[in-house]
Amino acid sequence: MATIPLPHGWTDHVRSCLLHAIALASAALSVARSRRVARSLRTDLERATHEIALLKEELALKDARWSRLSPRRRPHYAPVERMRILQLNATRRQWRG
Repeated sequence: MATIPLPHGWTDHVRSCLLHAIALASAALSVARSRRVARSLRTDLERATHEIALLKEELALKDARWSRLSPRRRPHYAPVERMRILQLNATRRQWRG
């Protein structure tokens, strides 16, 4: 361990206390940073949860509207759009397990 030059009259005991104080300050900063990160993650999760709730409500409104239309009056999808629908369904099945 490298020696730290101390002012004249300071003992090894004082040096040990100083190193412990620095270590404690470092630990306190780490805890403060982790709490800030956790708070940020909680905020992001709340925003995402709110956005999901809004999207679910939009889907419920759209589904209610589509259920009132007869199948003949519903628009037809282009081949590219049909492929996107199939890909979305496959992705959903994959994530559900």
